[in-house]
Amino acid sequence: GLWRGLTFEVLSLAAWGVAFMAAQWFSPWAAGWLPMGDASPGVRQAAGFALVFIVALFAGGLVAVLARKLMHAMGLSPIDRALGGAFGLTRAMVLLLAFAVVVNLTSMKDSAWWQASVGAPLLTATLQGMKPVMPAKFGSYLP
Repeated sequence: GLWRGLTFEVLSLAAWGVAFMAAQWFSPWAAGWLPMGDASPGVRQAAGFALVFIVALFAGGLVAVLARKLMHAMGLSPIDRALGGAFGLTRAMVLLLAFAVVVNLTSMKDSAWWQASVGAPLLTATLQGMKPVMPAKFGSYLP
């Protein structure tokens, strides 16, 4: 996030979601146009999905690169990069917390590497602090 900037990061993340939705919507159409001979409908559908997903992801990446160049041309790169760094830290924390939830739901929570970890108590305490503000159904999975 710090090197690429918030604009690039957000547009890249959005491109993954848009590519997935586009692949779901347009894969039947793309599958019909693929010259695959006697391939089964499932194989054609999978190939159409992959093709649309890759094309949409490439297009989204191109938009992200152009937006980053626009931010640079406008002189907003330092602000964009600072906000990108904050976004990257937030994303890393969310991934670490998700990992801690998975560890606490499995027998890995009793493993030596988790017990010896310096970050495990901090992550567990953060999850416990978040529990009161989470929906009850999700909170039941937190330590």
